[in-house]
Amino acid sequence: MRFNFLAILSIALLTFTTGSSADNISFNLKNRAFALEYSHLPQEANATFSAELLHHSDNGDLFSGRFRIEQSLYDVNTDLKAGIGARALYVDVDSREGAAIALSGSLSYTFPKNTKFSVAANIDYAPSVVSFFDMEKFYESKFTASYQLIDHANAYIGARYVRTKFKQVNTAAFDSGAFFGISVDL
Repeated sequence: MRFNFLAILSIALLTFTTGSSADNISFNLKNRAFALEYSHLPQEANATFSAELLHHSDNGDLFSGRFRIEQSLYDVNTDLKAGIGARALYVDVDSREGAAIALSGSLSYTFPKNTKFSVAANIDYAPSVVSFFDMEKFYESKFTASYQLIDHANAYIGARYVRTKFKQVNTAAFDSGAFFGISVDL
């Protein structure tokens, strides 16, 4: 099994060493894969820092760290937010390793008549110029619909499509399909 327990330990240590109330842990799963993400939003800032592990039992592991700046569109009271940033990632797939620095974009919308329900879309892309080792390209798109269960916990469903292209190997879907999960504000 290629699963790296040091990565889980690192994310757990990061989680418990920060005292900010703007931290979040998200866990989602599907039949052959799970993802664990830790996010930190510094007080009085629009910047989000996150670390993520995506493990697929057949394809391998993806580790990443992301920096994103988010802002409400049109005015400060709108429910539509956009974000841009960068994501550094490392992929271990079937004895091939790759790394990349991807551009990242996001949109999220909270419905005004039901503020407990929101939808979000994220896209990450790294062409060959910012892909390293055996990797030539990386692409991920993720769509989620979230419902706030209680004050500091959400349940969500979504779909994720992660595609990697390695040198001398055809482009392959690292992970694709629907998932469900929970996120908890710390």
